[in-house]
Amino acid sequence: MLLGNALHNYPEVRRSIDAFLASSAELPSVARDFLLDLRLDAAADLNDAVRFLTRASSTVDHREPPPNCWLTMPEHPARYLDALPLDLQMEALRNKSLAEEEKAKFVRNVWLRAVLLGRHDVAQPLATQSFRPGAYQTPVKQEDIDKLLKEYESAATPEEQEFAAVFLMQHQYAFGYDMGTMEPWCASPQAFKDEEAP
Repeated sequence: MLLGNALHNYPEVRRSIDAFLASSAELPSVARDFLLDLRLDAAADLNDAVRFLTRASSTVDHREPPPNCWLTMPEHPARYLDALPLDLQMEALRNKSLAEEEKAKFVRNVWLRAVLLGRHDVAQPLATQSFRPGAYQTPVKQEDIDKLLKEYESAATPEEQEFAAVFLMQHQYAFGYDMGTMEPWCASPQAFKDEEAP
């Protein structure tokens, strides 16, 4: 099946993995997730792919899950979503086959990506879902976040939208645009040696 993917024989890979998973009820989680990764790579389209984004664990080695496992995605599905253009990421968020708790793992990353691309037509409708109460720790009160959300959602011009989005982000702990992670997107302090620092 791995060779089939490498040779781009995706229809045969899909048939083989689907038949194997249907006939093999008991599989170690590592083996099952490896097959799901192969099946995801061979997906016929986005509707087919979303069925294989969900995993039982957010860890690579499937041992002790991290404390924020419910907020993160496993590496392979996250890379798959990362490679999609913004409009297809939005289609994934609208797909009814994908559970809401799975969408919650990457909606804020899509929001930030849309803001950085200046696509406020995408970001504004996602704002409330991205900053829903209780989903993430925030350094300010929820009523302050709600006020900033309303200001961003009502911003009309590109300049107002950009300012309101940045102001909203300044009232959050850092987060990133990589799918399903909570890693900040700010530059690393180790990026420059002391003598090269601007």
